[in-house]
Amino acid sequence: MAVQRFHLENIGMKKECFLRIPVIAVSAVLFGLLFLVVAIDDANSEPAKKLKLAGSYKTKETNGACYVCIAGKRAYIISGDSEKGLSVLDISNPKKPKVESSIRIPYPLFEGFHLLHGLRHNKSYIYTYDSKQNFWVIKVSKKKLKVVGKVLHPEDGGSMITFGNDWIRYDNSRVYIKSPKGVKIYDVKSAKKPKLTGLVEIEKLESFRVSGKYLFAETREGLLCYDVSSPKNAKKIVCVCEKPSSYCIQKGMLYVTESSKGLSIYSLSGIKGGKPKGVCSIKESGLKVLTAGGDCAWVQFWKKEQDVKKFYVQGIDVSDPAKPVPFGKAEFESEADSIITKEMFVVIGAKKKNLVVFDFTDKKKPKTICNFSLPFKENESLGMELDMDKKYIYAWNCYDRLLIFNLPKEMK
Repeated sequence: MAVQRFHLENIGMKKECFLRIPVIAVSAVLFGLLFLVVAIDDANSEPAKKLKLAGSYKTKETNGACYVCIAGKRAYIISGDSEKGLSVLDISNPKKPKVESSIRIPYPLFEGFHLLHGLRHNKSYIYTYDSKQNFWVIKVSKKKLKVVGKVLHPEDGGSMITFGNDWIRYDNSRVYIKSPKGVKIYDVKSAKKPKLTGLVEIEKLESFRVSGKYLFAETREGLLCYDVSSPKNAKKIVCVCEKPSSYCIQKGMLYVTESSKGLSIYSLSGIKGGKPKGVCSIKESGLKVLTAGGDCAWVQFWKKEQDVKKFYVQGIDVSDPAKPVPFGKAEFESEADSIITKEMFVVIGAKKKNLVVFDFTDKKKPKTICNFSLPFKENESLGMELDMDKKYIYAWNCYDRLLIFNLPKEMK
């Protein structure tokens, strides 16, 4: 510790004076210094506090997945039950969240309702799709939901099951949605008249991200980059890498992890060249980039100690992308499901139903400041997602529960 070294250095500097002091006095001084060091150590090893639950909401009688989008004082929720549809939840008072309105989209052929799969929110509109590949634009106004635009897919008797918000993306007045043949691109400049403007044909698509004119697709071939500036004529321009373990995009930079290399950083402006701007060599098992923001990227890896997997989150200084530098790491219980960050604070939702908040302000010695054991059932622990604003941390699972926590005072 820096404080400990400071005191020991000062003791060394004053040794000539100490020789003239009676032995009892020297003993008293040393005892006092030892007490100070122990007290400092105890202060730094304070047990983590429990996150304070501000409120929660559980949808009744749902069936399967639940997709949530937080926007201001509202939460938009899609139930896994077509009878429940899409609901708007007022969360301005976390202790008493209440449903403002809801909407179900009729499915006349079966005298029922369409099962919605994922959603994206932009200003006054919700974009969603259903199991029949129909695309819907829903307007939110005066606490009411109304379908104002749609693009219907030809009825072919089939269904597409792609549960999750990861399969729908919004970027620059376009909505991108996974389809059996790749990714569909919709122009939503006119909410009332959305248009299907293109289909990027991609085989064995596993995930995708969009930034500006580029679409990145993870496939069995590798991480592919497509130029989608012209949706009708989208084309593959480069295979970024053959075996990515994870990737994310933030502020014009692409971060990719590979078990053989570590973390590679690409500039989107020079992506056509296919060469990284910088590489941080990290040779650990299960390496994944969790997120990036500001001057930091955050990766996860695990080590096996006495037949037990121990998971870690590590920070990487990417202020100079050409020379990324790793710094402190912190241990958590199980693999991360989701992560959010604010400056040097990291919030992780782990698969074993734990929510943990780390403080990396001291890069060499990060510490756990808060944790919470989530009340999800064993089969509810998958698919947890997180969000955050100036007051609260939001956590929800892939079933039917939304939890709202007060932001720790250290993060305010």
